[in-house]
Amino acid sequence: MKSVSALPVGWAAWRLVVGPGGEHRDAVLLESNGAFGSLFGFPSEGTRGRGMRDLLGGPEDAWASRLGLLGSVALGGAPAVFDEYRAEDRRWLRVTASRTDYLRFDTVVLDITDDKLRELRLRDLESRELQILDSNPAALLFTDSQGRFLEANPAASRLLGYSREELLGLSIPDVVPSPLMDAGFQAFEDLKARGRIAREAVFRRKDGSEAQVKLEAIALGDGTYLAFCADASGLIRAERARDRYFEAFLLVDRPVFLMDSEGAVLEANPRFMSLYGYEAEDLPRLGTGILDPGLDLYRRLGFSDSYYMDRFMGIWRAVRDPSLRAWYGEIPNLRSDGTVLWISLTLRGLADSRGKLDSILGLVVPIPDPRPSP
Repeated sequence: MKSVSALPVGWAAWRLVVGPGGEHRDAVLLESNGAFGSLFGFPSEGTRGRGMRDLLGGPEDAWASRLGLLGSVALGGAPAVFDEYRAEDRRWLRVTASRTDYLRFDTVVLDITDDKLRELRLRDLESRELQILDSNPAALLFTDSQGRFLEANPAASRLLGYSREELLGLSIPDVVPSPLMDAGFQAFEDLKARGRIAREAVFRRKDGSEAQVKLEAIALGDGTYLAFCADASGLIRAERARDRYFEAFLLVDRPVFLMDSEGAVLEANPRFMSLYGYEAEDLPRLGTGILDPGLDLYRRLGFSDSYYMDRFMGIWRAVRDPSLRAWYGEIPNLRSDGTVLWISLTLRGLADSRGKLDSILGLVVPIPDPRPSP
């Protein structure tokens, strides 16, 4: 059997020092092994008879708490286990104390830093996951293999009109309209078979109204499933409006184009393509060339550098100004073959729901060279 000096854990024997009034004053080291000294940073030799306060140190409140607990053990209390953090070397230690005789006790100490860090990281991860779950704008629903709801975030409660507690007592059939029940069951079977589905769905709210959602669901691999549900009622209407808008965009009998907020062309109708000599695949390469064909072109046409800068910056100031969001004027452009094209350009800035410039709609009318004849 190994002696205590060879144990891979720290071990020390102590005697409690009690004052005249029964107060716990200190604890004197009687014996310890090398591992104990290594854990607390002192040699195992030459330390017998020294006090715990002197050897182990630490903040006064931590020291008082430690001595009070160990003193209770030494006076006949039950064994105690506690964790202690040593800030000086950033380590966590687990101390087990047990009484051996009157006023005497042993301590066994383990370095649990790695385990403690894993525990703290896991706790932090769980906390972050809960924050993500609660703050996610999408409705998140966890179900078991029978379709019973296991968890739901606040967005799911808002979408369906049930409290979290109410949802945890329901299952998929409770939130699917009766006429769509068969389709709902089939979708859940597809999820089990394929591990992932994405589709539009309809839920029945607590008040009986219906919610159109875009649903993506995945199998989590432990017999549970997670569904991400975005309320698509407004989105579907917006997509349909966008489709109608784009159809009209393509049919307009004048050259029309759509740019992003930085001036790069996103879309253009056939009349625009024909006027400039581009194909659809050329659009990403245009960059900001419609608004800004470059200083060299302006110089070739006899304009000063300051005129070019004033014109180009003036366009952007007007389109980005929330009170205007528009610009009209005549500017030179280049066709795909490098020939100069003068255009009358009307720009309209389109803002998103927050009032921030999102895209720019442009209407082009080709015009003769407006410069005076020589």
